[in-house]
Amino acid sequence: MFLIIAIFYGLNVLSTEGFATFKSEMGKSWSEFWGQGFDFTGRTTRREFLLACLSVLVRLLVIGCGVIILLALMANGDGGGFLGAIGGILGIIGSMLFIALIVPTLAIFVRRYRDVGVSIWVFILIIILSAFTSALLSAFTSSGVIKLVVGLIGEIINLVICLSPSKKVENDLQNIPQNVLQNGE
Repeated sequence: MFLIIAIFYGLNVLSTEGFATFKSEMGKSWSEFWGQGFDFTGRTTRREFLLACLSVLVRLLVIGCGVIILLALMANGDGGGFLGAIGGILGIIGSMLFIALIVPTLAIFVRRYRDVGVSIWVFILIIILSAFTSALLSAFTSSGVIKLVVGLIGEIINLVICLSPSKKVENDLQNIPQNVLQNGE
C-alpha cells in the first residue's frame, strides 16, 4: 500500500516540479535513506518518507526485472552458462539488498512515527501483533484470505499514521537545551 501511494506521490512531484527536480529528489532520498539508516532519532517528514519508499521501490523493481528477464532467457536457452551466472549474481544482490533494507526501513518508520507524534510503542505493537496473529493463524488455519486481511489491517493502520501531517511537539528532546538535560531540571 505504501508503495502504491509513493508511486502516486512521485508522479505528482514529477508533474508539478519537473523531471530534473524529481531525479534530484530521488537521488537525495536514496542517499539519505542509507545515510540515516541506523539513526533512530530525529524525524522524517511525509515527503522524505514517501520519496524514500519510491526510491527503494524503483531499485528493487530494476533488480527484480533483471532477474525475471534473465530467467526468461535461460528458459529459452540452455538453462545455464553465462546467463545463469548473471541471473544468480542478480538474485544474490537482490537478496542482500532486501536483507540490508530491514534496519533502515525500521529507522525511517520510527522517525516518521516520531514526526507524526505517535509513540514508537504503537509501531512495535503493530509489528508484534501482526507477526503473532500471522503465526497463530498459520497454526490453526490454512486460509490465506484470513492472514491477508489481518496483515492488511496492520498495513492500513501504518498507512494512516505515516500519511498523517507532521506535528510540532513542544517537549521534544531535540528542542530542550543541553543544560536542562544535564541538570535534570
